[in-house]
Amino acid sequence: MVCNSFVSIFTVGYVHSGSVKCIVSAVGEGTIVVSDIYKFLALKSQSKSVK
Repeated sequence: MVCNSFVSIFTVGYVHSGSVKCIVSAVGEGTIVVSDIYKFLALKSQSKSVK
């Protein structure tokens, strides 16, 4: 799960060196974050059109 306490701030990745597993995991999390960003922007766009 990728989360933080700020609205509209998205985070992803690991701060390690030398581990291929961490790189693969960070890439996987990146795909999740991109999906979350699209969902966030779609909801934000819908809320603007309702006003």
